[in-house]
Amino acid sequence: MVYFQEAMRNIQILLWGIILLFFISGSSAQEKPSNPYEFHEVTLYVIPSIVEFDWTSPSTLLSSYIKGYASKPFSANKYVLGHMFVGLTSPRLEEPYFTGIINSSGSELRQLVTKDKIGLGILGADVAGELEDGRAVAETIRNYARMGKIASLVYRVGDQAFDRIVEFFDYFSGEDDQGFVPSGSYGGAFWPLHHYEGAGCTALALSMLEIIGRKDLILDEWAVNVKIPMNLIGGSMNDGRRIKIMDIHKCDNWFEGEGSANEDYVSFRIYETNFIYRWIIERDNGLNKLESGPNMQASGSLVPTLFTDLRNQEEIARPLLQPREDNNFFIQYFMGEKGLSIREFRGNKP
Repeated sequence: MVYFQEAMRNIQILLWGIILLFFISGSSAQEKPSNPYEFHEVTLYVIPSIVEFDWTSPSTLLSSYIKGYASKPFSANKYVLGHMFVGLTSPRLEEPYFTGIINSSGSELRQLVTKDKIGLGILGADVAGELEDGRAVAETIRNYARMGKIASLVYRVGDQAFDRIVEFFDYFSGEDDQGFVPSGSYGGAFWPLHHYEGAGCTALALSMLEIIGRKDLILDEWAVNVKIPMNLIGGSMNDGRRIKIMDIHKCDNWFEGEGSANEDYVSFRIYETNFIYRWIIERDNGLNKLESGPNMQASGSLVPTLFTDLRNQEEIARPLLQPREDNNFFIQYFMGEKGLSIREFRGNKP
C-alpha cells in the first residue's frame, strides 16, 4: 500500500512537471515568436498610373497627365504618376521593412508650375522628399492587391547583397555633419547611387538591383528617353523664362536633329511605372523565362510576382556610391542651388 501511494505521488509530480513545462514553453513561444522569413529577399512593388502616359510628344504627355489628374477623384487608384515601393524580409529583421519615396510638399510643386512657370523643367526639378512610413506602405500594398493594381519583382539574395541594402538605407535616410539628407530630395532626374543625389520612386526601387550587383537586370525597355526642347524649360533653370501651358500643348515633337546638349535641349531619362507593370503582367501570364506566378507577399496579399534567386552570384566589388559621369542639366542645377559641388559628406567615402 505504501509502495502504491509513493508511486502515485511520483506520477502526480511528473504530470505537474509536464504541465508546468508546457506553460513555460508556451509563454516563451508567445514572447519570442520564430521569424517566418528564412531568406533575405528584396521585393520591388509597382503600381501603374491612373491613365497611361503618352510620351509621343510634350503635347501628348501633358494631355495624358491632365486626363489622369482629372480622373483621380473617380478612380480607386490615387497614383496619377504611378508608384513603386521597396520591401525587405530577412531572418535578421524582426518584421518586414517597407518604404518608398514621395514628394513631401504639394504646394512646392504647384508653385514651380503655376507661379515660377518652369514648364517641363518639372520633370527633373528637385523638390522636398521623404521616405514613406512602412506600416502605411504595407497597408497600401494590401489595398492595391485587392484592386488588382499592383505587381512585384522578388529577388532572393545572399548576405553581402542584403548588407549592402541595409548600408544604403542607413546612408540615404541619414544626414551628414551639415544636415544634408539624400532622401530629402525628390525628383525625376536623380539616381540615388550617385553622390549627393536624392531619388524618384522608380529610381529608389530599381537602384536596389544595382546595389545587389545586378544592374544588368534594370532593363532599357522600362525607360523613357526624350530630348526636352530648352524653350520649354523655364524659371531659374533657364534665365527666368516663363513657360505657359499652351506652349507645351502646342509642341508636337521632342527635340530632333542636331543641337547642343544643355543649350538647345536637355536629355531626360526616367523609368516608367506603366512599362515595368506591363512587363511583369505579360510575363506572369506565361511569356517569361523566369520562375513566376502569383505568390503570397510579405504584406499578406496576393500579388502577381516574378521571382529570381540570386544567392549564388559572385561577390560584389563595386562601391555602393558612384560619381555621376554625364553632364545632366538638372543635376548640375541642383548641385549649384544646394552648393553641393564644394562639399563633402560621408557618402563620398569609398
